[in-house]
Amino acid sequence: MSVAISRKVIASERVAQPNVRAGLPRSSPRQPLNLTLGTMKSAVPTVRASVTLLPETNAPKFVSSGTYRPHIVLGPVTQRSAILDGHTLVETYVGVAFVGGPEKLKPGETGEVELALMYYPHPIYDEVKKGATFTIREGATIVGYGTVLSNTEGN
Repeated sequence: MSVAISRKVIASERVAQPNVRAGLPRSSPRQPLNLTLGTMKSAVPTVRASVTLLPETNAPKFVSSGTYRPHIVLGPVTQRSAILDGHTLVETYVGVAFVGGPEKLKPGETGEVELALMYYPHPIYDEVKKGATFTIREGATIVGYGTVLSNTEGN
């Protein structure tokens, strides 16, 4: 009987532990960002950007729902490999969520999208402004590139 009690305690402790990746209890499903397109303002600023997925990208990206959340790295769109110091990435990764645009982009396609600046007002976003160029990252892998067309907040 003590074994059964121990298992119940462990199971309940496991459910109560936070899910570090999503920031939610393990029993909570991962929720999309609280962003609404159209006439309502989102909780975070957004920018419009033209993005192109590299032809060698292995799968289409579903970009309009807010569930595709890669990083962007500001810099030349011609860059095709991450900059490392030994085994350490030395570039500044900027967290974004794709919240508007075509439903999906296939490898090699270009589309106009809306990017939510997820951790704004962090200073990391100061250079994300009209004319800035960037690469799209999934970890150290570059899957696309783009140019900021405008800030939706008018900045």
